[in-house]
Amino acid sequence: MQAAIAWSYDLLSVEQQALFRRLTVFAGSGSLEAAESVAVRDGDPGIDGLEELFSLANNSLLHLEQSGDADARFTFLQTTREFGLEQLAASGELAEMRQRHAEWCVQLADEAWSAFATRIDQSAWLDRTELEHDNMRAAIAWLDQSGDCVSALYLCGRLFWFWYVRGRLSEGRRWLERGLERAIGAPDAVRARGLLGLAILAHWQGDDARAIPCLEESLELSRRIGDDWGAAFAIGVLGIVAEDAGNFDRAFHLQMEALGLAQSLGDRSNAALIRTHLGVIAWGLGDLDQAILQWQEALETQREMGDAWGASFSLSYLGLASCTHGLFAQAKAYLSESLSVRWTMRTQEEIAHGIANFAVLAASSGQHAVAARLFGAAEAERDAIGLKLQEPERSAYDRAIDAARVGLSRETFATCWIAGGALGVEHAVAEALAMRIESPGRGDSRTDSAGPATLTPRELEVLGLLVLGRTDREIATALFVSPRTAHGHVANIFAKLGVSTRTAAATTAIAAGVVVPPS
Repeated sequence: MQAAIAWSYDLLSVEQQALFRRLTVFAGSGSLEAAESVAVRDGDPGIDGLEELFSLANNSLLHLEQSGDADARFTFLQTTREFGLEQLAASGELAEMRQRHAEWCVQLADEAWSAFATRIDQSAWLDRTELEHDNMRAAIAWLDQSGDCVSALYLCGRLFWFWYVRGRLSEGRRWLERGLERAIGAPDAVRARGLLGLAILAHWQGDDARAIPCLEESLELSRRIGDDWGAAFAIGVLGIVAEDAGNFDRAFHLQMEALGLAQSLGDRSNAALIRTHLGVIAWGLGDLDQAILQWQEALETQREMGDAWGASFSLSYLGLASCTHGLFAQAKAYLSESLSVRWTMRTQEEIAHGIANFAVLAASSGQHAVAARLFGAAEAERDAIGLKLQEPERSAYDRAIDAARVGLSRETFATCWIAGGALGVEHAVAEALAMRIESPGRGDSRTDSAGPATLTPRELEVLGLLVLGRTDREIATALFVSPRTAHGHVANIFAKLGVSTRTAAATTAIAAGVVVPPS
């Protein structure tokens, strides 16, 4: 294999050889834009990045995956990449190209951070960062190994939100712990952000003994350098730590302080998220009416700002409140929208909670076997990412689990729970979204769904293609969206129509006259 690769390499022009070996600093894959940015230096004679890339592909030294010029990416076989790295080291360019690659990763992470902090286009940037995560890992490792530990910590501080949202708690925590340990003399701003990230990941792993000192030091550093945004964020997370521990009075005072700072900065997205947590605190203190007012106000701002991630929290809590009031159709609508957003964005922690919230709905509406099954699935997802349950959700879930235990025999409850644990997150989400609502105490399966009239224009488009028998991937192609987005639309349609199959959705749509049957 090595001989074949060397033979192909020797057939290349000098310029093509240079581009090939330089591109092997990318881990996993890379975009055409990144290839030109990293591997083509100013003053390089005769290298046309795009033209040479296609030549390398024609010589089977790399593979181009192309879905439009903007999305085209190159990949290497592992043996080909190893050969290229050997050639890069022999040319004396390895350190330079590693550094250029790391600088490109830092620049990309800076752009991503702006989206994470404001939650504008956050979903797109989460997907982009996911695509480049192997490159980010390689960049952090290079910066660390080369002794530039401050830059390594800086990059980690830009990525912690991605690690949190996408459920990479343990990996992110390892990088941040190492960065904080090794980046001696890091600027206060870099250290404060790293401490904030480590605290968030540690807290959601249930390690507040590590999280709280990190938050307190991050807050002190932020105040010292006049970073009000960092201070507001650290205070808000301290409030969440108190909230999750059931210390609601302390949580309230901290969140009110954080809210004042966010409002003074004009940071409406984070102010709305703080209001969501003020609602959780009111719920924990037993004032559900006040909680609902806070969640509704937060949701209004989140919808206005286009903050789907933040809205998923407000919707989730409004769904749980509706369960408490026996408004099961309303609860299903809230929870369906929340979980669909979370599934589309792949926010792992919130997906686990979203499944558990549907389990609460099932238990509240008398579907004890479904509740036990979904609680088992939610626990498996939490265990997979190392997530610990916190208050007041933990108490709400415990009450629903107790109700399911009472409604089932011990053997049936255990069987359903185990089956849910083996279900897999994708099937658990689909099962939750397709759940039918029953009245408590009744054995019939009375459907109580939102109905065809509540479908959005986009969902009607998707439904029309679904009636024609199109798959999720075919729907995505027709509407110029990702397959994941198409899947989310289909799941929403199932939830609103109260069905669990494509055939049933098509039949319901045709019967209701919302789409024209195919000729």
